[in-house]
Amino acid sequence: MDYVWYVLCALAAWFIGLLLDVNLNWSPVGLLCLRVIFPILVTGIWILKEIRNGKEG
Repeated sequence: MDYVWYVLCALAAWFIGLLLDVNLNWSPVGLLCLRVIFPILVTGIWILKEIRNGKEG
């Protein structure tokens, strides 16, 4: 069930990044690549959380 939450969080992060990329005025459009950075951050946080929880169990 944890992986379902991961997928939902990654999709939400991608969607938020997409909205921010489209609505922020940067030249060229999409320069920040937030739709890529946010899911990578979510993945890293998720991996660190799983490593920490794995040591307890």
